[in-house]
Amino acid sequence: MLDKTGSDFTNTFRCLSGVTKSAEITEQDEAVLAKLVSYCAPKEFFISKAKNPYEGNARLMAIMKSRPEILRFYGHDPDKIQRVLDETEQERARIEAGYDSIKAEYRADWTQWLRKYKYVLVTQA
Repeated sequence: MLDKTGSDFTNTFRCLSGVTKSAEITEQDEAVLAKLVSYCAPKEFFISKAKNPYEGNARLMAIMKSRPEILRFYGHDPDKIQRVLDETEQERARIEAGYDSIKAEYRADWTQWLRKYKYVLVTQA
């Protein structure tokens, strides 16, 4: 969950100490969930993670813009490169436009994770 949401490790585990040992999610647990979601990485972090393998190659990108057919001589498929570039741009646009829904998805994921965590707390206590 930490990797998926980009949550801060230290603050997340500090926050988990506030989880109650009851079987159901209480108001205190809801406050913990709100904190967990607030520790998720900002939108810019997820946009920067949406990378493609060609972005760092300035020469390849320059050829792609000017004369993509030349790339075939170097063993690259310009159609594949363009497809990867388009997919990366779409992913960035999806993150930009739907960050609120991404946070809602993370809240649902954290809620599911918290239910499992609480189950372990109750059964092993």
